[in-house]
Amino acid sequence: ILWRNCRDPKPLKGALSNFTKEQGFPPPFTKFLGDNFILNDVWLGGVEVFGEYSLLSSLKDEECGLHLLKLGYLEFASCGNGDLVVVNIKNKYGSGFGEVGYICHEECAPGNDFANLTENLRVVAPSLQEFALGHENESMPNDYFDR
Repeated sequence: ILWRNCRDPKPLKGALSNFTKEQGFPPPFTKFLGDNFILNDVWLGGVEVFGEYSLLSSLKDEECGLHLLKLGYLEFASCGNGDLVVVNIKNKYGSGFGEVGYICHEECAPGNDFANLTENLRVVAPSLQEFALGHENESMPNDYFDR
C-alpha cells in the first residue's frame, strides 16, 4: 500500500535495521519494521506514515517515541493536527497486538509520560493493513477527534 501511494518509492537502506540490531531490539521487531515500511515518508489521506529515517527519529526520541516503545507501542505516523499514530507491539500473541490507534497530541506534552494513555488512545484499525486500506479508500478517520 505504501509503495502504491508513494511517487518514487524506495526500499529501506539498512539504517533502521542496523540501529535496532545495535540497540539490542529483538530480531522479530527488526523484521516487522523491514516488512511494513519503506524509505520514504508517505501521505495516506491526512496521515503521514514514517519512512526509515522518520522511524529512526521516533525510536531515538526519549520523550515520545522511545517512551511509547517501552510501553509497547510503536509510533509510526503522524496526523496532520499532530496526533500520534501507534501500533500495539506489546506481545505478538497478546490481546490487541497489531491494533492501530491515535493518541491525542495534547496527551503527548513533554513530561506527561503518557500517564493516561489508555484514556487517550483511540483504536481505529485491527492491523496496519486495515489502517492503510482505510486511508487509501478514505474510510478511516484522519485524527483522534475525526468522526
